[in-house]
Amino acid sequence: MKYNLLIKTGILSVSIFVGCGILMVKKYTPEIKLVNVGIDYPPEYYDTTGRTLSNELSFKDSNVTVNFIYYEKSLGFSIKNNSKKMLRVNWDNCLFQLLTPQRIIHVGTKYIDKANPQTPSVIPPFSTIVDNVTPAENIYFITGQYGGWQVTNLLPLSTSDTTKYNPMMLLGRDIIFYLAIETDKEKYNYAFRFRITNMALKQ
Repeated sequence: MKYNLLIKTGILSVSIFVGCGILMVKKYTPEIKLVNVGIDYPPEYYDTTGRTLSNELSFKDSNVTVNFIYYEKSLGFSIKNNSKKMLRVNWDNCLFQLLTPQRIIHVGTKYIDKANPQTPSVIPPFSTIVDNVTPAENIYFITGQYGGWQVTNLLPLSTSDTTKYNPMMLLGRDIIFYLAIETDKEKYNYAFRFRITNMALKQ
C-alpha cells in the first residue's frame, strides 16, 4: 500500500570554498515524500479498519497516529495511542536507514550512552508522546580545548559532514524509519519509507 505525502523540511547548508579562499554557503530545502508504510503484525490482533493518512502529515491505524517532521539532525514525530492497550516503543529495535540500517537514540539518551540499551517509552491508552531520533553513528566526540560531542546532519547534505556525497546525488533515494511498537502480547513493526524528491536551491 502506497501513500503520497510531502513533509515540510528545514533548510540545509552546503559550504564550498572557491577562489581566494572565500567561503560560499549554498542552502537547500529538501522535499521528502512518504511513499510507503509497511507493517509487520500478528493478523489476529490487528484491526485494519480506520487505517488512513490525513492531509496533516499523519499516518493512522487502529493502534497509533504518527505525525512526522524532518529536522536537520533528527527525525521528529508524535505518537498517539489510539487503543485501550498500554503501548511501548522499543527504541533498541527502531532503526534509521539511508544506505544501511543504523541504530538510533531518542530524546533523553545521553550521547555517551549511545551504544547502551534504552528504556522503552510507555504510551498509555489515548495518550501521546513527542520525541525525535538520531542515528547513533552520527554522534561522535572531539577531544581538545574546543572539542565535545558533535552531531552530523540526518542526511549528509553538507560538504562539512562528508565528501562522499554531493547533495544532488541524494535525489530519488529512499530513507526508512523502522518503528517498533509492542504490548504485553503483540509486536507491531512499522516501516515508514520516505523518498527525497527534490533539492531546491535557496536564492
